Amino acid sequence: MAANERQMAFAKRVYQAAMGGEIHPLFVTAQAILETGWGAHTIGENNIFGITKGSWTGPTDMVETKEYFVHDRKTFSPPDKILRKIKLDSGRWQYTVKRAFRHYETLAECLADHTSIFKKSMYDDAWPYRNEPLMFALKITDNNKTKYATSPSYYNSLRSLIITLGSKEKWLKTVENENNPE
Repeated sequence: MAANERQMAFAKRVYQAAMGGEIHPLFVTAQAILETGWGAHTIGENNIFGITKGSWTGPTDMVETKEYFVHDRKTFSPPDKILRKIKLDSGRWQYTVKRAFRHYETLAECLADHTSIFKKSMYDDAWPYRNEPLMFALKITDNNKTKYATSPSYYNSLRSLIITLGSKEKWLKTVENENNPE
């Protein structure tokens, strides 16, 4: 799928905001694209990773989402609520859930929180690879400790986006001259 101008503007915005961070901007950008459908489905204006409430004490946004599990006994704490469960042909269960997601006032706040999540001990085997986008993606999804996402296709989708963006990295780094829109 070729990205359109709006999608590439989203990718560039995320990439450039992530350039000063601790995790390679290709990984951060690919994950933001995967989580939002190229920016079409952000939670609030700035939650570009679908980060759920967890222990967050700040404001939240309630959003309907899908989660995937190996059994049908998963529970969620209020205010999250299971709307329906469907057994898939793969034997896994797809849950449709109304969940509380963190509300960020700025993109920088979201990026800082995103980084802090990967600094948790559950990702200590992944953290050393934070500047190797493909290996970092593999490590956060390899189920050695805790998977980042429940979707069974998460790694393959993330890998594909990292490769695609890698071919456009020089452009992603360039800052547009506002006086010369060419």
